[in-house]
Amino acid sequence: PLKSIRSKRLKLLTVMKRIVGLTNYLPKLRKPASQTPRNERFMEGWYHRLTLPEENISFAFIFSIDDPRILPTNLCKSAENQDNTSQLSLVAAQVMGPNDEYIIQSDRDHTKFWAWEHSQGFGCTFEWNVTEDEREVEAMSPLFWRRKVASGFQILPNSIQGRIDGV
Repeated sequence: PLKSIRSKRLKLLTVMKRIVGLTNYLPKLRKPASQTPRNERFMEGWYHRLTLPEENISFAFIFSIDDPRILPTNLCKSAENQDNTSQLSLVAAQVMGPNDEYIIQSDRDHTKFWAWEHSQGFGCTFEWNVTEDEREVEAMSPLFWRRKVASGFQILPNSIQGRIDGV
């Protein structure tokens, strides 16, 4: 029985690796932000730069999550904050381009953000394609992501992809 369980687990991991596109391992996900209580303000961000030497231009991609926490009910006084989340919670994607061009999209729902614990893998889906029934919270293969996501971002060890519908 133990050998059978190991074999099934190995097959499942192999399929999952193929879906996500990883070859060595599939990192485990961090606990959702709502399960990581914090008493102080918190922000984590990632910066990626893309330079096109032939064109002599660069782009900066900045992804961040701010204040991903659940507050005690007595600290949530406002009527619009019924879910006990920090009023400062925010997930954001920003792109800065040549000639001071700038675009940003953000969402106050920090539970849309996911991250791997032991590898560079994180993302957020701001908006799903209207026709999609299934909603993934974790990493998706790049092709699957392009089909399902209307706006958001996903950073995996071998790819950076996103669509921003911002200002």
